[in-house]
Amino acid sequence: MNSRVTFPFNIPDAIIDIGFRAIEPAFRTMQSRSSFPGPQRIIQKGLSGMHTVLTALQTTVQAITGQNRQEDSAIPPVDGPQDINAAVDDFANRLACIARITAWQSHDMSTALREALAAARESFGYLDLSDPRNLAFPLQFVLSMGTLLVEAGLRGLVSYEALGADQFPKFCVDIFEIFTDN
Repeated sequence: MNSRVTFPFNIPDAIIDIGFRAIEPAFRTMQSRSSFPGPQRIIQKGLSGMHTVLTALQTTVQAITGQNRQEDSAIPPVDGPQDINAAVDDFANRLACIARITAWQSHDMSTALREALAAARESFGYLDLSDPRNLAFPLQFVLSMGTLLVEAGLRGLVSYEALGADQFPKFCVDIFEIFTDN
């Protein structure tokens, strides 16, 4: 099977093609300008609603734990990320870089695991484990990761609308390569 999608890392192209073929009919329907509310608008409204809820939950958890995000974000991050959202963003970027350069068929994945642990230490180095406010960290991590994924989904949806079904997979590959190129 000859694939249109060539990824910069060794994930089988067939899996990616199957995934895009499965969602392509729904997205083609989105691009037809019918008078009914299209699936794209429904997806966009759903993602926007999820973003609002996740952001409100994050703000609530921060208020309960006594963390003031505005004060923290005013300080330049010279020593790395200083709040949960910046740390999760940084960690996700580091994991994407590790995923791109790791040979997935390799028998020795211990190097990638060590790099992922080092990335976690660097990204979340601001955490003071003796501070009781950080007991809510697992919940904050999940909420921040959810917010990050919803934001990526919204960006992907807009990109898909602009590019169309044929060019979107190649665009995703190019964007992944650009943002993980060190």
